[in-house]
Amino acid sequence: MAERPLRIAAHLGVKDEAALIGPCIAHLRAIGVAEFVVHDVASTDGTRAILRAHEGPGFRVIDLPDTVSDEGMSESFLAAVKAARADWVLMLDADEFPLPRGGDLRRVLAARSEDVVAMPRYNVALGPRGLCMALPPAPGDEARITMYARPDPLYRRRMNEDPMLVWLGFVPQAKVAIRPGRVAGFALGMHDALPHEGETLTKGRAEEIVVAHVAISDYPRFSRKVANIRAMFERHDGTLPKGFGWHWHRWAKLDAAGELRGEYDRSLLSEAAFAALRAEGTLRTAAEILG
Repeated sequence: MAERPLRIAAHLGVKDEAALIGPCIAHLRAIGVAEFVVHDVASTDGTRAILRAHEGPGFRVIDLPDTVSDEGMSESFLAAVKAARADWVLMLDADEFPLPRGGDLRRVLAARSEDVVAMPRYNVALGPRGLCMALPPAPGDEARITMYARPDPLYRRRMNEDPMLVWLGFVPQAKVAIRPGRVAGFALGMHDALPHEGETLTKGRAEEIVVAHVAISDYPRFSRKVANIRAMFERHDGTLPKGFGWHWHRWAKLDAAGELRGEYDRSLLSEAAFAALRAEGTLRTAAEILG
């Protein structure tokens, strides 16, 4: 009897990502994702209409209000993930594009025995011609996708001391793929999973998967994102977990001071700056990282 093919689902958290949600879905399908669970948090930019066009068997959309608590959101996320008919579930946002070595996520995850697999994540650079990745990325694009990929444990402190440093240069936390039947909850930001009481989860890191993070693409999207962040902070003032979204707080302060455009403009690399960062190894292509 032939072995049942591996089934992979993606859980997407979405808020006003009309420019990315279509490319994100197309890319995930291309690398082997068969099922989607999407939580849309009161999008108003046309994202919901795009999602509605995809709804059907294997594609579920759950609407959440802007006022949902962190606890309520986590509970809804867990229930949706548990209901997925999949061997693995990717915990992602709409601006995250997993790039598996060889282009087939099923083949990569079939070789993993852990309950939770961390997928390293890197910010896609903004070069002289804009975002250094096509949307969606095409098969074989790994050599043309350029990201900030040199971790610096002191970068956050250096950003506080030097306002000219941009957040894109930071290497953010990994995202995870999980076996849904084994987890009882998620850590802050969906960067890790929690076990059932009295149990443990086996964990590993998949260097053969790189998550390309499109944190900033164009200024209108960046500005809308930060406006939503500011509104969220105002609605949940004093109730968010300590340490939640430190870079979001930075962007919110810049926006309140009328200086957000400066963060975006500083993130755009000139030809000379791009070449220098490539030469020193701060910028690497997805193909170089995957090896």
